[in-house]
Amino acid sequence: MNVEEEKPKNHVRGKQGARPQDALVVRMRELEGEGMEEGQAFHTAMLEHRINRFTGDHLEIFIYGDFDPPNAALEFWRLR
Repeated sequence: MNVEEEKPKNHVRGKQGARPQDALVVRMRELEGEGMEEGQAFHTAMLEHRINRFTGDHLEIFIYGDFDPPNAALEFWRLR
């Protein structure tokens, strides 16, 4: 059995054969190189990835931990 046969049936590759997690790791390492800690770099890279794949009109973001809420609703520009 070769390596190709051992892959799960639902294994999907993105553009040019790269896996989505490869780009995520590359971006995470870039952020770490800019001085960001590993955990924050991972979560930032993941958020950027999710925003780039976003196709809808409504984006919900849940924030956990210490957070000072704004006094009024926040308005953001269109993502796409």
